[in-house]
Amino acid sequence: MPNLELSAFMDVSKIRLYLRLLQAASIGSKTALKMIKALGNIENVFQSSPRNISERCGLPTKMIEKIFKPEEKTWIDQQINLCLKQQIDIVCYEEEFYPPLLREIDSPPLLLFIKGKIPKHWQNAIALVGTRNPTPYGIQTARKLAYQIAYAGFPVISGFALGIDTQAHLGALAANGTTWAVLGSGIDHCYPAQNYELSERISAQGLLISEFPMGTAPTRFTFPLRNRIISGLSVGVVIVEAAQGSGALLTAQLALEQGRLVFAVPGRIDNPCSFGPNQLIKQGAKLVDQLQDILEEIHYLHPKVKVDSKKMNRKDQTPIAIELSKDERLVYEALNDQEMSLDELAEKTDLAVSVLCPLLIRLEMKKIVQQLPGNRYAKI
Repeated sequence: MPNLELSAFMDVSKIRLYLRLLQAASIGSKTALKMIKALGNIENVFQSSPRNISERCGLPTKMIEKIFKPEEKTWIDQQINLCLKQQIDIVCYEEEFYPPLLREIDSPPLLLFIKGKIPKHWQNAIALVGTRNPTPYGIQTARKLAYQIAYAGFPVISGFALGIDTQAHLGALAANGTTWAVLGSGIDHCYPAQNYELSERISAQGLLISEFPMGTAPTRFTFPLRNRIISGLSVGVVIVEAAQGSGALLTAQLALEQGRLVFAVPGRIDNPCSFGPNQLIKQGAKLVDQLQDILEEIHYLHPKVKVDSKKMNRKDQTPIAIELSKDERLVYEALNDQEMSLDELAEKTDLAVSVLCPLLIRLEMKKIVQQLPGNRYAKI
């Protein structure tokens, strides 16, 4: 192997053994993990005999013999070298850097290929997924919710597909927050191709994650597999527009099986993409039309900011415990004591609507401004 700098997250000797397991036909992650747990670790598996493993795990000896075939060293070397050259980490199931929530699911990936700065402590994250063919309402809602979730300090997870997934990533990035993209291909195989620039932004500000080895192209089988990782990494999944039979609904089902929270944004009854969220709400999913609906369910992970009602700035009645930027204060003071539309606020503050929208979201999150019907805003 070339003399390339190793990441602190990569134990190459252990990774080689895991890659050998991936090479074995018909040995899925569930079977592989059964062997690892029964023998204690991956090293003990390869130091044992097929007969011993078969007796300890209750698995057919012929199946076990497949992992003891001579390793394809060329393929394994290529995988490791490609990751080193492209600054992609490989994290094994047994490593302390493996996401603890993902470790809990029924069939966690043996390996995770990750591009980006791996956190020392994985944060509680929220997934936001939906259709590849969203309406303008779905696009706006997904981006706004993702922005709010990221601004509140939670990483936003999605599947990097066109449509709602892309909007989720863009919303989180716009808030200067963190977003994790779970891919249905190898990390070196950008799909969809038009999201290449987005992938670069995500790896710089978040994480690209895949269980698939380098060079793996996306197929109709890889996307359903990646859905369990999207839900498994999260504490809850938000569905924004999903037609009947949508992959987003599979993610919601997996989330329920994994004990995760499921949220859904309601939609028009005449829109086919509203079927999924509306059906989930009927079945007990939490209806979401604002960030607070999500935070109410996970308040134990994100304690609300307590503001002393006695400590008020008498001039504008803004709680002094809440810090406002120059532009936030400009918008807040422009509202005065009356309702105003976006256009009215833009005219009064001399700020573009594209600048006003994120400012108003921040003021809503600080609980000093509320959005009213008709896209109007007022102080609380």
